[in-house]
Amino acid sequence: MSPLIDAVQNSSSDIIHEAASRLRTTGRFPSQRWLSSRNRYAKQTIDQLKKDQSLNLISRYKNQLAEYIAASTIIHCADGWNFFSCAIDALLNQDTTSAIFMAYYAELRAVMAFFANEGIGIFNDKHYWFNSAGDVDSFSGRTHKVANDLIQSWAIYSPKNTRMLDLMQFDGKSFNDWLSAANLIVGSPAVSGLAKDWLKTWSIDLDIFSKDHNIRNEVSYRPQCINVQSQEENFQQYLHFLIEIWRSSEPSQANSFNLLDQHLLRNTLEGFYQRRTGQKPKGRLFTAFVTAAAVNLGISPNSNLVNFLTASDISNYPLVLTVAERKGQLVNGNMRALPVISRALLLLRLSSASAQNLIKATGIQKEELKFWWKSNGDLQGLWNPVNYPDRMIDLWADIEEAIDSLETWCEDHKDTCNICNSRIEKPIDFWYLRQFQRVGLWATGL
Repeated sequence: MSPLIDAVQNSSSDIIHEAASRLRTTGRFPSQRWLSSRNRYAKQTIDQLKKDQSLNLISRYKNQLAEYIAASTIIHCADGWNFFSCAIDALLNQDTTSAIFMAYYAELRAVMAFFANEGIGIFNDKHYWFNSAGDVDSFSGRTHKVANDLIQSWAIYSPKNTRMLDLMQFDGKSFNDWLSAANLIVGSPAVSGLAKDWLKTWSIDLDIFSKDHNIRNEVSYRPQCINVQSQEENFQQYLHFLIEIWRSSEPSQANSFNLLDQHLLRNTLEGFYQRRTGQKPKGRLFTAFVTAAAVNLGISPNSNLVNFLTASDISNYPLVLTVAERKGQLVNGNMRALPVISRALLLLRLSSASAQNLIKATGIQKEELKFWWKSNGDLQGLWNPVNYPDRMIDLWADIEEAIDSLETWCEDHKDTCNICNSRIEKPIDFWYLRQFQRVGLWATGL
């Protein structure tokens, strides 16, 4: 067994959640900081880890390392949403190369946040993980390759790949709750198979970028547009796509991604039904399957949710799910922006669920982290510094008004809907359109 596989199979979130609880109760958060000033990994992290590794001191300071990894769960997730916002900004400037680059790094941070919550800290060329007994171990590899190897190995290891179905919830019930209520055994081939497919589909860009350094180097070091490439989509198509992924990210009182998560839950039930029965998920038998699960969960069989889950036809299927299944890399080696951005959103949705899991498990309150989110929101222009929101879902109101306005404007200006006119006629609305950092705040349950 390789050290990385050992980490995948035996890592545990328990020690990370205990560390997060210490951060909350021992004065770090009340002192308005993530880590104690005495935490040896708070500054020059990689150099200190290398030094401690060479002196066999990692185990001695494992609590400080666990606290660092715990804090990184939330911060990596937020940084991922920031990279995603930069990708959207680049897309609106029709700079697809930079959009792809930023979306890839959003994916990378999303994976780092997910694994941090699971007890695995991804660093530089040496990475550390905790088991349920609290022991710390390590494995080696470069960051990009390790992130990809971890997610690919996690995807095929059935005791762990269904973890994502515990994290994903709708109306307070996890996707695994639904499967258990449908008398599907969590960890069975039918359950783990779809979880594996989701993880592999959503992380395909990590696989491409980790193996092909030339793609990253092309953006980092080569002059852009030295070879003129035709755009597959125009500005109107980009705008339509962004409006649609915003609608997929709309929160409700009970759900961080109301529309997206409804469809993911429906896809989950359909996928597992088809894998278990070999029949298409429709008709009387499928309706009975879903209804029985709902009743076992205490949900009325006549509820709007059950009606949605069993409807024979749905008209509002999220564009992000359709585009996420498309290839990002073409035969000629070029990359397409929209599939990469779509998969970045889905991985960020998963990492946000991980961050929310840590916050709920440790009882962290929104006000306890105000020192962090308030400062970030001020700097990013998400609100007036003296008028920040009482609830993070209130951040949706500006977005809803902006995308409604842009949708009307685009429809009324089909011949003049271009990047120049958008800046002149709708500058405020386009300012809001970039701010996916808002999603990162309400999606983590703050």
